[in-house]
Amino acid sequence: MKLFKNYIYSLLYQILSVVLPFITTPYVSRVLGVNGIGRYTLVNTIANYFILVGLIGINIYGNRQISYVRDNQVELEQTFWDLNAIRTITMGITVLAYILFVFFFLPAEDILLYLVEIFLLFASLIDISWFFEGLEEFKIIAMRNISIKVIGVFLIFLLVRDSTDILIYAGILSVTTLVGQGFLWKELFKKVSYRKVKWKGVKGYIFDILKLWIPTIAIKIYSSIDKVLLGIITNDVQVGLYTSAQNIVTLVTTITSTLTSVSLPRTANCYKNNNMQELRKIANLSLGMVSLIALPMTLGLIGIRNTLVPWFFGKGYEEVSTLLLVSAWFILTVSWSNIFGNQILLACGKEKIYSIAVVISAVENIILSIVLIYKIQAMGAVIASILAEYTGMIIMLVNVRNIIDIHGWIKLILRYSFISAVMLLLLHFVEALISYSFVATFVQCIVGILFYFSMLLVIKDKNIFLILDYVKKLIRKS
Repeated sequence: MKLFKNYIYSLLYQILSVVLPFITTPYVSRVLGVNGIGRYTLVNTIANYFILVGLIGINIYGNRQISYVRDNQVELEQTFWDLNAIRTITMGITVLAYILFVFFFLPAEDILLYLVEIFLLFASLIDISWFFEGLEEFKIIAMRNISIKVIGVFLIFLLVRDSTDILIYAGILSVTTLVGQGFLWKELFKKVSYRKVKWKGVKGYIFDILKLWIPTIAIKIYSSIDKVLLGIITNDVQVGLYTSAQNIVTLVTTITSTLTSVSLPRTANCYKNNNMQELRKIANLSLGMVSLIALPMTLGLIGIRNTLVPWFFGKGYEEVSTLLLVSAWFILTVSWSNIFGNQILLACGKEKIYSIAVVISAVENIILSIVLIYKIQAMGAVIASILAEYTGMIIMLVNVRNIIDIHGWIKLILRYSFISAVMLLLLHFVEALISYSFVATFVQCIVGILFYFSMLLVIKDKNIFLILDYVKKLIRKS
């Protein structure tokens, strides 16, 4: 029940994360324009590379380690302060390196925008969300995130007025992130007392953290190198188009990734206590739930793309619709990879296998991106990333086959795929009937959701009834 409650809390935040960009993206896309979006994306990507180096994989590792020791208060406190010391030192050095990079390696006209992004680095310097995730205290994180998101949206509409306000836009996103991280420290001292850092213990963590850092770097490379290569090989317009398509996909995948984030601590705790039967149960349940959601979202996005893009982004973004036809398939592979990689391999301490899968994907993505971007620009970046993602997913799947019920999973895929395919036909039918894009998108979403879940009830799908049972229990308890 606690696992489901955590999922509900995180899902509420993720739903808000999906809804709010649907409110702000049309506005920001028109105000900043495709060039402004492309410029901000490039700067934000580079800033996040520095964050990646500074964090050295501490968030995933910290989450797992806290889940291992959460039943022992003394170990919990010592583990937190030791890991926090590592993160403070590495991020502190990274902040200094970023400042040197900004002032010595950038043209004068870019310095201000890059300096605004430094607040993101400070936010990572004090980020302790991994501690609460390890404790499965997702309510605290969700409430913090929801409050900060709402404030950020309000400030965007209030202060971002034209294309010259790109600094204000970047500032709102980075400063609100920093403020949100600060709030968690107030909650921290309700959970732990201060303990002096044991530097011998810190040394013991370094090697394990670095093993996780390699796949973290690789993930960041193949999730953002395409934008950098697009900026180098083509122009800001192509970066803006590609980013816009990827943002839509990311909004959708946040819903499925929520289940992975709340399940990882529980899976890690099962592994630590050698409860493999419960671990398999949680992993297969998560995979079933994710498949139930990811398949209709993939085909659903393909079905509404032509009506969504015109009103959502405005003029100049027409090519995004074509990009979504391919990039929508990210939803499936990212959702499944999160289960195989984050929830199973990392929770079970199999960082080496995870690293191999991710590094191979990253190398493949770089090679394919260089070749394809020259030929078909933004679409080349999409295809390269998709192929790399599926390669990594297959490698992970092969290595978790003893935990996953492959036969049962394939049966679910076939079932959900068939219903989703029929739903896609209905969406195209609605598109043909309604000319105005916003109304068409709204009707398509309603029709698609009602049809899909009605069919699941008709065929008595076990996962949908499991969700309904949990909801009923929550209602009774409340």
